[in-house]
Order: sequence, then C-alpha cells, then structure tokens
Amino acid sequence: MKLIVSYHLIGPNWYVGVFYEKFFNYLKTLKDIEVEYVHMNQMAEKYGFGTTGYIDNYPSIFNPYNLIIQNVDNNKTFVHSWHDFAPVIMENGTGIENFDVVKFSCVSSLTKDAYEKHSKKFNIEPSFYILEDWNEHEYIENFRHNEKINKKLFFNGACYGIREMFKNLLQDNSYFEFKEKHYNYKNKENYYKEISEYKHGLNLDGAAKICYRDIEYFGMGITLFRDELKIMTNEPIVPNEHYFVIIDDDIKRTIYETNKKKYVIDKIESNIENVFNNFDVDEVVKNARGWYERNTLPENQLNTFITFMENFKIFE
Repeated sequence: MKLIVSYHLIGPNWYVGVFYEKFFNYLKTLKDIEVEYVHMNQMAEKYGFGTTGYIDNYPSIFNPYNLIIQNVDNNKTFVHSWHDFAPVIMENGTGIENFDVVKFSCVSSLTKDAYEKHSKKFNIEPSFYILEDWNEHEYIENFRHNEKINKKLFFNGACYGIREMFKNLLQDNSYFEFKEKHYNYKNKENYYKEISEYKHGLNLDGAAKICYRDIEYFGMGITLFRDELKIMTNEPIVPNEHYFVIIDDDIKRTIYETNKKKYVIDKIESNIENVFNNFDVDEVVKNARGWYERNTLPENQLNTFITFMENFKIFE
C-alpha cells in the first residue's frame, strides 16, 4: 500500500506541524506501508486550489492545520484537522469533494450539532486538543509544582466578542485576575511562571470553542472554571469531573443587557461559591491532570492517533 502524506510544517516548534511530521516518521518505519511526503501547498496546486488554505475566508481542505493521507491506488483518504472551524471543511467547495474521505477527524468546533449534520456523509472521529508550541510540555512540567499562592481566578487572553463583555464586567471583580493578552503579553516561559502562582483559572470559549488555556490549566494542576465545553473530544471532557461551569447560557445572553450587570455578577459569584462549598475541587484538578496525561502528552497522542487508522484497513 502506497500512501501520500501531506501537511505543512510551518516552524520547528509549531505543535500542529511537528506532530504531523512525527506521525509521518512513524509511518516510514512500517514495513508494509510505502509513504511519500507531499507539501500541502503542492497538494493544493495539484487540485487547482491556491496555497493560502482558504476559499472566500473559509478554510479549505488544504489549510496548514490539516493532515491528508491518501491511498494513491484508490483515492481512499483520511483527513485530520486542528483548524478552529474544522467542520466547515466537510462542506462541498472546500476541495474535499476531490477525495474519497473514509474518515475525518477533528475537535475544534465539533459540537454535537456539527457532528449530527456532517456524520450523515462522513465517518467522523473526534480528536484531541493540543498546546500551541511543542516545547510547552517542558514548561508545564517545570512549573506545575510551584506553590499556588493566589486564589483568584486567573485569565490572560485575547478579548474579542463576548470575551470583551466579560472583561469589562470582571476585570475589577475581587474574585478574578482578568487580563487582556495584547496588553499583558509574556513569552511562554514567563507566562507559565505567572500562572503557576494561581490555584484557579478562568477560560472562555474562543473561536474553536476550546482553546490552549484549557489544556494549559489541566497540565498545570489549575482548577478550570469556564462556560460549558460543548465540543466532542476523543475522551470526553466532563463538567464537575474535569472542570466547573460557572457561566451558563443565561449569563451569556444577559451580559449584553446593561441594566443587569449586578444580576450577572451576583450569579457568577454564586456559581463560584457553589463549587467551593459543594465539590471536591482537588479531586477535579486531579482528574483533569489525568485527562491531560492521557490525551495531551505526545507519546499518548501518537498512540491514539495510530488507532484512528484502524490498522490501515480504512485505506483498503
């Protein structure tokens, strides 16, 4: 069996490309599989697509967050995506129609609604999420045992959309240490040093409905407080088992009503106190760290990724 493997290694520390390359190197060790690397831009040009990875601002199947593995004999193809809007790639017009896609694997924005919509046509395998840079695992292990002396809920991220609303609401609240990433930028090492001092962390949905911060907190042993994670992952992330929901849909609707500021603040604070009074927070942190080890450590990710191939029967 000969497989074409296509991805884009943008930089030596970019997690997406590094992981795909490590998987390609694994494939090269298999005796019964012949593999050939084709750069994603070259693959895009072959099928008449531009090399930006986008079509009218929508991601194409040839975007740099994707891995394409194609059996050259029968066009049976496996696609994996870490693009923020990965399910969109399963729409016609993205280039996916050029392949006989036997399995599509992703995690970002893979809600149950997206799964139900696209699984009518594609075999979808929920994937796992990642860190931004490959060497962040080192920082997590170096700093996660530091004494957590601050009990505020820490957030330092890009504030756009509804995040901007929460920033305006919570940045002066005594429960939170709420920062805007663009004005409080730190390199990765100093960022991990900073968060290692905090016992608890806040996160809010980003474009992908999950973000690096969730994984960072899990790895660092920091309690994750957030809105509900509504995406599907290979091993489910469960409220009250791995993290706590303190921002519900009612809060997300009401935060736009300027006359209900106190209502929203009171409800968030009440939800926090409910967690502290009724749950074993340390046990949830322990569960989250276990999830991180099983789903985020590179060796375990590689082992899981290999299972997606189903002993390469999907390409037959």
